[in-house]
Amino acid sequence: MAYHNNEDIFGDEPIELIIGFENKSVNTLDKQNKGSFEEIKRWIDNKTIKCFFQKKRG
Repeated sequence: MAYHNNEDIFGDEPIELIIGFENKSVNTLDKQNKGSFEEIKRWIDNKTIKCFFQKKRG
């Protein structure tokens, strides 16, 4: 069983995370009929999403 230490390495200060998509990725996503790039953009636009990042150990 994996042990996870949920330590907040950023404190209470939010960070901005930028996600980029290349044209090939956008086209592939749009062809899959499971949602579109535009839907993803609308879903995350102007939202604060709580994310946890795990430290890589040794």
